[in-house]
Amino acid sequence: MKHPETAMTFAVLKHFHISNLTSKKSAYDYAKTFTSLTNNAFPQKVPDRYREFAAVARVWSHLALVRRTGQAHGIDAILSHRRRNSLTVRCPACIEVGFNIDPDILNAATVEEVHKYTLFLSTDGNFRLQRKNKNDDPDDTALNDGNAYFVPTEAYKEYLKHTNSVREEPPSCSHLQAGRLQNVVKFKNAVISGVVAFQCARHGFYMPQGTVDLVKGEEFRRTDFALMLVLVELWRLRWILISYDIWCQYVINLRNRFSKWFPAMVPILDKIRGAIPKMHVLNHVLLCMLAWSFTYKKYSGETCGENIEGGWAEQNQSAGSTKEMNDGHRHDALDDFMGHWNWTKLHQIAATLERMYKTCIKNLKTREGDFEQLTALHPEDRIAAWNEMDTEPKVVGNVITSVYEVQVKNGPPTLNTVYQSLVQDEVTAKLGIGEAALINVGLQLEHTQAMISAKLAGHDDDSLTSLRAKLNRDLSSWRQEQLAAFPDLSNELSVVDASTPEKAPLLLPSSFKPEKRVALRLDGLAVIEYKLREGQAHDALAELRLAIKTCNANLEFKKKYVHGQKPNTRAQQYLRTLEAEKKAAAEKYRRAYAALLSLGLSKDDKTLEPLLDNQLWMKNVTERHKLGSSRTQDPWFWLVGRPSGMSTEEANEWSIEMDRVKWFRDRAARDRAREEKEILEEEFRRSIASFRRMSEVWFELASKKPAPGSATMPLTLPQCDEIVFFKCYVGFILVIYFAGFE
Repeated sequence: MKHPETAMTFAVLKHFHISNLTSKKSAYDYAKTFTSLTNNAFPQKVPDRYREFAAVARVWSHLALVRRTGQAHGIDAILSHRRRNSLTVRCPACIEVGFNIDPDILNAATVEEVHKYTLFLSTDGNFRLQRKNKNDDPDDTALNDGNAYFVPTEAYKEYLKHTNSVREEPPSCSHLQAGRLQNVVKFKNAVISGVVAFQCARHGFYMPQGTVDLVKGEEFRRTDFALMLVLVELWRLRWILISYDIWCQYVINLRNRFSKWFPAMVPILDKIRGAIPKMHVLNHVLLCMLAWSFTYKKYSGETCGENIEGGWAEQNQSAGSTKEMNDGHRHDALDDFMGHWNWTKLHQIAATLERMYKTCIKNLKTREGDFEQLTALHPEDRIAAWNEMDTEPKVVGNVITSVYEVQVKNGPPTLNTVYQSLVQDEVTAKLGIGEAALINVGLQLEHTQAMISAKLAGHDDDSLTSLRAKLNRDLSSWRQEQLAAFPDLSNELSVVDASTPEKAPLLLPSSFKPEKRVALRLDGLAVIEYKLREGQAHDALAELRLAIKTCNANLEFKKKYVHGQKPNTRAQQYLRTLEAEKKAAAEKYRRAYAALLSLGLSKDDKTLEPLLDNQLWMKNVTERHKLGSSRTQDPWFWLVGRPSGMSTEEANEWSIEMDRVKWFRDRAARDRAREEKEILEEEFRRSIASFRRMSEVWFELASKKPAPGSATMPLTLPQCDEIVFFKCYVGFILVIYFAGFE
């Protein structure tokens, strides 16, 4: 520029940069402020300098990153183990071989020390950080491109071209419906629908080159690219644990995808374990809870995997401005916000570790005391037998067994298990009547009738004709078998109205009073129906629990990420479908419960109780803990109960099984607290080592730069590192001393 006419002082640029990072105030609003300060009476007379200011402020932010990360001073020559030109702030507490831990110490670690030397990572999608579908400047490229928290743009685009034909399998965790809701909403007004990012799971630092853009949902191939680049620096580690809210689905073909697209990175996958964040896993099926929960995962400490949500809450404040930016500008801005987030975490690390350690010591003492008291209640031989049991879950197909879940033969029945047992009894007794099959088909017909009635109530007439035609055929066939087996019912039957077969009485034993059942010689059939109805009731409660979890998860997703009239309308329609599924499960249980009462179930039964409309809920695990929420109890059907009708021996077996599960769960809680203590002590040591080493690096850089201007920045930063080093060291000594540990 030969004839500049506008200048911005360093003071203004620094003030805006700090204001922008802390409050997320945009350059547009900041420039308007100066317009008003210049002439608030006639602001239209003040020249508009927004475009110039925005361009200069963007360059200033980039140069600040270059200075503060040491790239302006040749830091790569000293920290050669890190990727070149890195503009990121690193976590001092996480393991970094050759920087805060000696390789020999890591290589000498035993299997029982896995938790101390594991790098805990967390990844998650955010659908607020979008970019609108608008006219774009194709020449706008990121100044930080690939050197900060986003992946390299061109390499990412090339990878997406090669993997464009990849089609992902539908979710195997059937109630995990967030992805389905994303597909419903479609993000029609966004060319970028959000991001996926990696953080260190325990301290919340964004990982270098660990963020990618998303288009219409959370595609695994996009997450794979970010994971691959995160792992590039981690090849010297021995253990890595990744927390992901859809890990149960993501991990299925992870090795196959890496073998095809990143074959050189496949060996490092052997070092990786996976888990689902503690709050999110409660919205998964039982298999996921037992296989992927941090609560039961050895060598994970008290890691929760949910810290990344706090980072999103902060970054979402910038969504209003970044969604309007060009592609490169948006990446630079988000890189800057993520770097600032890491910088604030860096300064708080001493206080954070101290707080976590104090909480851990308190929890550990409580859990050890509780577990010792529980163990003392049981004979030594029983405890010895429990200690010999393998804690790893066993999965066969879709069935999982675990020491943390009740395993008794006479637990809550399901319709399928009861039916199979009854059929086997008939085969063994060489009965040709097929009474169990007769009742089972009757229950299926009842379900079809209820489904048609629900469609009528919802004014869904499209499929009624075909459903009614099929129901008529099935009813006719079933009636013939019913009369052949129980001819006394002939006087009770009426002609089925073909136009409304959903209203036809099925005349199951539960339809009659006890004395009438005896007269019709249905008392034996009533016993079979009772058993099948009990299984049906437990199935319905399982479906209800699943439906409630699904509603909660999707409602929370809608609140966070769905905005605008059209997306809200589509999402609301989908939520109404989920609400209907919840009501259908409740009605299924009520039908089973009413039949059981007719067949002799006591109204005082403690396992199966009346289900009220105001009980169709659970505490929403996606919401923050509120005052008094710990005293709020979920409705009765969320609790494990012993089925009625057990013999004395079976009741004793059930009681011991309940004690066993509690013993294993309490032991897991104690073990996680013990691991957490050791993890935190190691994190204190690594933080101290990190700040000490970083201070040395800055002094070394300063000594190599003879120019006074060049040395100014390094001489200010080692003081910061020395201060935080001192805080970490003193904090570590104090918490160890007051905790009573050597």
